[in-house]
Amino acid sequence: MPKLNAEARETLDFAGFTPKQWAKIHFNDGVWHGDECGCSDDRCIGHHHETEDDCQCLPAMITEVRRQEFADRAAGPIWTAYQAAVEAGDEVARQAAQDAAETWVKTYKGAGMTSCSLDEIVDGKPGISYTNIWNDRRWLLWSPEAVTAS
Repeated sequence: MPKLNAEARETLDFAGFTPKQWAKIHFNDGVWHGDECGCSDDRCIGHHHETEDDCQCLPAMITEVRRQEFADRAAGPIWTAYQAAVEAGDEVARQAAQDAAETWVKTYKGAGMTSCSLDEIVDGKPGISYTNIWNDRRWLLWSPEAVTAS
């Protein structure tokens, strides 16, 4: 089983992650299966950069995890506003929340978005979903259930 090297552990510590937290973010079993440099793609083990070169995977991956955390925090108030507007029957507030959701999708997730919904259930879960130009599937991008579970 691979282990994170000292440089990866130091970088993670500086970014506020323990190696166990980093493993849990990337692997369901919470055990590290990636490269020693912190790259989670096990196909890269020993191949994606020379040992004397600085690895750029880990800083990029940390940035992406932090971006995802920020996106998740930004989605919560949109969802709450939408649910309140629907319950109150306030069409203006509902449309404002819908517009905010579309902006959120475009900002964080939605390359090629063709539609956005706060009403559709995807894989049995409510949340913010979208369709895109590449396929006919509706994708769940954010769910209040995911926030509660973490």
